[in-house]
Amino acid sequence: MSVKKFFQKFGKLILLIALLVLIIIILWALFGDSLPALFHLLKEGDEEAIEAYIQQEGFWKGALAVIAMSALQVVSIVLPGFAIQIAAGIIYGGVRSFFMCYFGFILGNVLVFGFARKMGNQISNIANIDKPKNNWIREKMASANPAFVVGFVNLLPILPNGIIPYIAARSSIRSYEYVMAICVTSWIQILFNCAAGGFLKRGQYLYMFLALGIQIGLLVFATLKRKWIISLIPGGKKKQQDSQQKQ
Repeated sequence: MSVKKFFQKFGKLILLIALLVLIIIILWALFGDSLPALFHLLKEGDEEAIEAYIQQEGFWKGALAVIAMSALQVVSIVLPGFAIQIAAGIIYGGVRSFFMCYFGFILGNVLVFGFARKMGNQISNIANIDKPKNNWIREKMASANPAFVVGFVNLLPILPNGIIPYIAARSSIRSYEYVMAICVTSWIQILFNCAAGGFLKRGQYLYMFLALGIQIGLLVFATLKRKWIISLIPGGKKKQQDSQQKQ
């Protein structure tokens, strides 16, 4: 195999691996030996502990920490984004923390989706996405427009956002469609959470509860009405009927 053919075949995978290695190097430079302890802190979802850690790192190092934490939220599946976003909002305010968390979340999604698609069942099995409770997501992605489904399920609190790229990677969705779907919908929860943290910082508790309340109301509505909403997706009904006829 020539060098040109090798890079044509494996170039994207090599680039993804290089990006992952770069993130690991940045994480180690930021956190060093405290990385395992930080991961445990994030898993616990303690906003006060996260806030204290970011504050002691200074502005730029703290900003990189927020971005790295937001990316790790997707890579790990189990880390709660809510705690990271609230803590970031308290420290940096709603606007700056939003862009940090949003960029990190998109970055994490791109990396996970790229690796999951390239590695196929190997990495998907590690993520344990074949649980029966995830069947409805796979079915909807197969029977309707997968980009719209990805964008919608990204809003649902009944499943961790980190599992979505693993499931989407095994669907017919194109890479750019996946990235666009995540970009279009992920900002909603991130914005409300960061705004709530910013309001809490300024002692504007009414606005904080309003921001959280609006978000919770939207998420509850989306969860309860998810079947109806997905049925409105362009091409969704027709594809579902065709799928049922084939069965």
